[in-house]
Amino acid sequence: MNEKQELEEMNNAFPEYLQKLAIPTAILGGEFHFDKMNFIERFLVKKIAKVNSSVSRLRYDAIREFADRINNSRQN
Repeated sequence: MNEKQELEEMNNAFPEYLQKLAIPTAILGGEFHFDKMNFIERFLVKKIAKVNSSVSRLRYDAIREFADRINNSRQN
């Protein structure tokens, strides 16, 4: 959910060998649903992400493109 660090976080989340094997890769965004979080989760999100309410930053265009790439790779 931190757009400034998302590429770095993506690269750190998966080992290099796995990234090379992946056909499609994408950063699809994310959401915080405060109504579904317990007290500790809300507290941590408020402190770390500096978010005080539910927020959606899903990238629907990136999701569609990602799905298309997966579908195209299955047909080849």
